[in-house]
Amino acid sequence: MASHTARIAALAVTGNGVGDNGDVELWDVASQRLTGTLPTGTQGVLTAAFSPDGTHLLTAGIDHVVRLWDVASRRPFATLTGHSDAVLAAAFSPDGHALATAGLDRTVRLWDMTTHRTTAVLTGHAGTVTKVDFSPAGRTLATASDDGSVRLWDTDTDATAAHLCALSRRNHWTQLIRNLPPDAYPDPATC
Repeated sequence: MASHTARIAALAVTGNGVGDNGDVELWDVASQRLTGTLPTGTQGVLTAAFSPDGTHLLTAGIDHVVRLWDVASRRPFATLTGHSDAVLAAAFSPDGHALATAGLDRTVRLWDMTTHRTTAVLTGHAGTVTKVDFSPAGRTLATASDDGSVRLWDTDTDATAAHLCALSRRNHWTQLIRNLPPDAYPDPATC
């Protein structure tokens, strides 16, 4: 199954190749035939991931942008921005309602698939975050970094919000939100 003329930088399990020319190729693995090409319009797509049901594809890379594609129509339906450097890793949650992205900016971003907005920015790795993966139940996100560390993050938003509200009542709110986008945390007055 050869068709790319450039180096392949990422491969999703369902059989698509992503290369330096920015085109994403969709393959039927059984017939070993190319079934479509997604012209991303960017050089250096570095990661790709299919949603659990196979209907959506995420691509991201050097331009810091995450693109969501409808596989059937071969068209993009959302563009997610927020990373300040190249995106190297991405994963959908097992239920397909969330996704995680990470990269050279040393952050992990959690996204809501309904609103296409950032729900959390996770920091703590001292180096580039190279891998992200959800647990089978989706309640834990594992991240790996080239600093040699692996971190486990609780993705239960209700429990996290309750914890943040409890901390906010102790006047720690300013310290907690300094690395979050303004729309990614609850108003302490509503806790």
